[in-house]
Amino acid sequence: MKKLFKILGYLVLVIVIAVAGLITYVKVALPNVGAAPDLKIEKTPARI
Repeated sequence: MKKLFKILGYLVLVIVIAVAGLITYVKVALPNVGAAPDLKIEKTPARI
């Protein structure tokens, strides 16, 4: 039983480190493009 808890502890530690690495990658490596522009299009019969 003690061995099972040790393995589960290591598994949880690996998952936490992987999630932290993924979050760091998204924040640092991917470009920050900002918010999408708010586009307004006229609803005319010609456009529909």
